Amino acid sequence: MDRLAVAVVIAVLCAAGMASTPAAVAAPAKPQKAERLPAEAVAAAKAVSGLRAAQGLPPVKADATLTRAADEQAAAMAAATTMSHTIAGDLGSRMRKAGSAAPAAAENVAMGQRDLAEVMASWTASSGHLSNMLMKQVTRLGLARRKGADGRLYWAMVLAAPEPVPVADGSADGFRWGAPFLVIR
Repeated sequence: MDRLAVAVVIAVLCAAGMASTPAAVAAPAKPQKAERLPAEAVAAAKAVSGLRAAQGLPPVKADATLTRAADEQAAAMAAATTMSHTIAGDLGSRMRKAGSAAPAAAENVAMGQRDLAEVMASWTASSGHLSNMLMKQVTRLGLARRKGADGRLYWAMVLAAPEPVPVADGSADGFRWGAPFLVIR
């Protein structure tokens, strides 16, 4: 793909609120101390890593930043008692708000499953959700669930590539950027 085509794709994604230009994304803040991850997020990372191992892919780790982004989505869905990918804003905005500048990300949402095993079974049975969990670029995930006033559980999983690594390459922002993308299923 030539540079003009890449620029057009990035411009369209930016206009749709699904990506940002590299200069508009601040480097993620360094946590002051290690954040404790919910046991369910750690268990989800183990389950997804098992799926990935069966396909010859590397494991993922639970991530506090992505868990914050997932929790914002799960909380908004539970408050509205509806399943939606955009109820708390688009995925890119939520990730930036949580402190992530990941160049690639995906999100799975669900409603009504009673526990982690049930939601993982649902996502695994869906080709789109499964492909999110098996994306080659993914190295980490966040998971959250919230209970709505209707008594249902609302789930959100955010999966992402590693954060950009600062390099001394002479660029204006000190990061080397690839073409950003977000997948939502």
